[in-house]
Amino acid sequence: RHWQLALAFDHLRTDMKQADEFPLMYIGDLFGTRFEGYVTNTTYTEELGYRKRFGMHLLSTGIKMRQKRLDRVVANGTRHAATFTKEDSYAFYLQDQWSLSQDQLLNLGAEYIRMQRNGTIKNDDLLQLRLGYIYAAEHWGYKAYLYRVMFNVDPVIRSFRVINFDATRTQKTSAFSQELWYQSGKLNSRVLFLLTQNKDTFLTQIGSDSTKTLSIVSDGSYRFDAYGQLRWQLHFARFKNIFGIKKLSNYSAFCAYEIDWENLSAYWGLLWRKDNIDHKNYFDLSATLNWDITPSWRLSLKGDNLLGKAKKTKMFRLDPITQQLLSPVEVSPIDKRVILEAEYRF
Repeated sequence: RHWQLALAFDHLRTDMKQADEFPLMYIGDLFGTRFEGYVTNTTYTEELGYRKRFGMHLLSTGIKMRQKRLDRVVANGTRHAATFTKEDSYAFYLQDQWSLSQDQLLNLGAEYIRMQRNGTIKNDDLLQLRLGYIYAAEHWGYKAYLYRVMFNVDPVIRSFRVINFDATRTQKTSAFSQELWYQSGKLNSRVLFLLTQNKDTFLTQIGSDSTKTLSIVSDGSYRFDAYGQLRWQLHFARFKNIFGIKKLSNYSAFCAYEIDWENLSAYWGLLWRKDNIDHKNYFDLSATLNWDITPSWRLSLKGDNLLGKAKKTKMFRLDPITQQLLSPVEVSPIDKRVILEAEYRF
């Protein structure tokens, strides 16, 4: 079978709740210090694809269509009119997977997407491009990808009017990645190199510009025996021109040990993180102990952020009246907690 047809229907409701000591703004209106609302939309999707092998080439092509309708926007019990009510997209894609040899593959792909909307939200034209190479031997492999991805800022977000983003142009990310992996017996390891440039026109409207990122990741696992396994990851990232910061470096490491013995299993994981802003060391220790009392009953003891030293995230706020940035609120992504859990499996 070379032809494929897919049809889908989705109805989605997104609930939003927020509270602050300053008035909150949505859809151009000022609310009190608490906001509660929801957005509902309906989506119809159709896709017709064709896939066939020609010699050493596996060709895939097709068209995709989507009709999305914004049914309603409700804020604090009142229905509001958005700046658009429908979004239609039409896409055409073409991909060639070229088998250069038994262990080498070349991948070329392109996709064009046309986004059309009513109201004041502008239309978007997206062009995605991808070029990849893969080499896979018995114990090791290498792959490299060069690609460009375009996407548009969610139209509902544009409608919120804190700043007028109706005419925001499409976002563009260009990237080059390389990955080298090795697998032999008990050891699995991988090194990933990723270089990206993100032209974020959403941020350009509030004074930022394109961001360049270099990421290097090394991870792997080692199985000692049938019961125990060690997993790790080392990560380095360098950001240039991100939210007005000229250069930002981030370092992190993760190490975890897992054991599974008869009806007992346990997990210990330690996360470390540091950056060049405050030069502080942050830790997050998590642990889990599971006891399968019977095939149906499991008792678990879990702990998150047991050291209480996880890095807190700064949430920036905007005064809707003066349009000035307020002092950020520090929020911990993981609370320090211990959980006793009983589970019954039918």
